[in-house]
Amino acid sequence: AQNKNLIRLAVPLQIGVHLLPTLFRDFKNLYPEIELEVVEAGGIDSLRMIENEELDLAVTNYDDSFSPNLHYRKLFKSEACFCTYPDHPLAQKKYVDTKDIANEPLVLLNGGFFVNRLIYQNFQQALTAPKVILHSSQLHTVKNLISSQIASSFLMRQAITASDNIIPLSLKKPLFINSGIVTKRGRQIYGDEQKLIEFICDNQPLG
Repeated sequence: AQNKNLIRLAVPLQIGVHLLPTLFRDFKNLYPEIELEVVEAGGIDSLRMIENEELDLAVTNYDDSFSPNLHYRKLFKSEACFCTYPDHPLAQKKYVDTKDIANEPLVLLNGGFFVNRLIYQNFQQALTAPKVILHSSQLHTVKNLISSQIASSFLMRQAITASDNIIPLSLKKPLFINSGIVTKRGRQIYGDEQKLIEFICDNQPLG
């Protein structure tokens, strides 16, 4: 009764950059008998699937007021950064003000409901609106448009790797969102799932 050899979990693109290689390599080496079925889904889609028991757990960004039916285990705070190319006039700054980037062409990831809501709220507070030229479901498309000097973006800091050649800059008033493990409240956590949860806690993307 404590085993659940197939675990269904959601990991969004930006957290998956570092977490997925660790899961598929190191976790599988430790527990070869446990099968992982991973869905790349944004925060709100992940939480809905957890609530509907279509998934066992999610490692995602969240707003803990989303649903009382979910249990949230915070791992870290993720920072949403203004990401641009090295030759951009703002790239050498320590941080940027929202008003500095009001006219910057932006490409944003689809599916990042909580993150995108945070970004739009920030622009609204600055009495302006983001100039979004494209919403893309592909992280590599967003990064390619940045490196091609076509647009900038807002990405989580942990989604940027050294090989991307992308500069992540904090906003003057930094944007943070909770990231962690979400399960359905009251649902049994099997032994194999607990092994996965403990592994993720010990190998979290910003750990």
